[in-house]
Amino acid sequence: MTSPSPRQPLARLGTSLRFTLRHNRARLIVWLLITVGMIGFIGAYYASLNPDALRQLIIAGDTVSMKSLLGWITVASSATGAPLGAAVWIKSWMFVGLMVCIGMVFLVTHNLRADEDAGRTELFRSRPLGLHSTLASTLIMSVTLVVIIGVGIAVIGVAQHYGVLIGAEAASDPDSLGSWVFGASIAALGLLGIGVGVLANEVMPTSGAANGLGAAIIGVFYLIRMGADVQDLDLAWISPIGWAEKMDPWGDNRMWPLALVAALALVLVIIGWIIESRRDYAGSLFASRLGHPDASPWTTSVTGLAIRLQRTAWISWAIGVAVFAVMLGSITPMMADMFKQIEFAGIDPSAGMLAAASMLMAMICLGVSSFALYSGSSMALDDAHGLLEQQLAGSVSRVSWALRRIGVTFVGALLLLALFTTVFGAAYCATVGDWSDFGKLAATCLAYIPSVLVLIGVVVLGFGWWPRQSVAVSWGAFGAMWFIMILGEALKLPEETYKSLPFLSVSNVPADEPNWTTLIITLVVSLGLVGLGLIGLKRRNIPA
Repeated sequence: MTSPSPRQPLARLGTSLRFTLRHNRARLIVWLLITVGMIGFIGAYYASLNPDALRQLIIAGDTVSMKSLLGWITVASSATGAPLGAAVWIKSWMFVGLMVCIGMVFLVTHNLRADEDAGRTELFRSRPLGLHSTLASTLIMSVTLVVIIGVGIAVIGVAQHYGVLIGAEAASDPDSLGSWVFGASIAALGLLGIGVGVLANEVMPTSGAANGLGAAIIGVFYLIRMGADVQDLDLAWISPIGWAEKMDPWGDNRMWPLALVAALALVLVIIGWIIESRRDYAGSLFASRLGHPDASPWTTSVTGLAIRLQRTAWISWAIGVAVFAVMLGSITPMMADMFKQIEFAGIDPSAGMLAAASMLMAMICLGVSSFALYSGSSMALDDAHGLLEQQLAGSVSRVSWALRRIGVTFVGALLLLALFTTVFGAAYCATVGDWSDFGKLAATCLAYIPSVLVLIGVVVLGFGWWPRQSVAVSWGAFGAMWFIMILGEALKLPEETYKSLPFLSVSNVPADEPNWTTLIITLVVSLGLVGLGLIGLKRRNIPA
């Protein structure tokens, strides 16, 4: 039997696909369980509420400020329609949709550019593997996952509307078509992420740069849609995320915008396919810039090298943080108006504005702090790529090296938090025309220092004791915090437990004074995690 020629672009596609599925099977299962399970949990929770509570949520979601953040569907403004569907949309669509969209960018990068960076693709192509076989197998796997997620969400929605699931009562107006459109709209954002990911992986020279470009493109699409909805204009059509939003489940129930998103994703994939067929191995449309032949003196130190390697990523984060801070700070007064419309008891107008600011700042500060995970995880990557062994060959000790890298991570995350709270406070105060709260808003970043240190502590603990799983464990802990923050009400956690968790313990700052006891305990726990991680680092082998 003659082996296929490596010149055949899809040679050994089946073998490549089997390897890709095996290599990613845990990720695929986790993605499926989290996305479908989250929608099912939210639907079951809202199905158990009384109609008045659902109407309160829908009224809140029908304000301009909430539309700008979470999207908009006609059923939320309609006197008739599917209240359960509207509630599920308001609570979950934008969050889950963006999670799937950006997640697909990262999944594509993990199997394309990251494998190329690590040299695995070169090893694969040493056998008769086609030029496009890896790309094609990644596409097949990713698209299949997105379709299964969409179908799973739709099936869950239909089951809940008809009261099939335990704990859910049948809706008075079950609309199975709306559930299918809802699932298709989530799948549409997943397809968009796949297309953006493929193009970014061919344009950028490294996996980090590809992820950064892909996330930035998705962020621009989100900001365009957000700006259109803030002005209450029908301009969401100019953003691909707006196309998925305009599918309008339980309202107009449009399926045809899915074709627009799929067509755009296909165009992006074709462009990426063409670039791959023309570029050299490890090449890209934008090649890596060659460094200076002589290293600057400050880059010969651990701290200087870490700053040099992460400065581009930090600058990109800073630009995105500043843009989001301006947008969110300017809509905070509208959020306060929403609070008054749904008659939150005991909130006067000024407190309502600070309460809205606190809610937004808590969520975004958690998102901004993910830079700490990105930066801290670079330690594990250095270890995996053999760079840590070279750095420790000099006079620096393991603990000293780790502390310096942790210092760069902490300072970078703190600067981003300070940038966000300062710009957010300035935009907020300029919008309301009152600068009396600016200092309080800008200083909010200080309350999040212990929470950021907890994230860093988790990274260091994993790096010291289970380096190969440290990145996954760290991002898993971050995802759990997001999950609890978004669904804390539905989880019905005890108030003491809820307020003792990192980031959630300061989620009412600056509207209320922080709980100093909780902050001190959080700080002690974070330092303990760092200490345990350093002990593990001293004991284990390098490389792991």
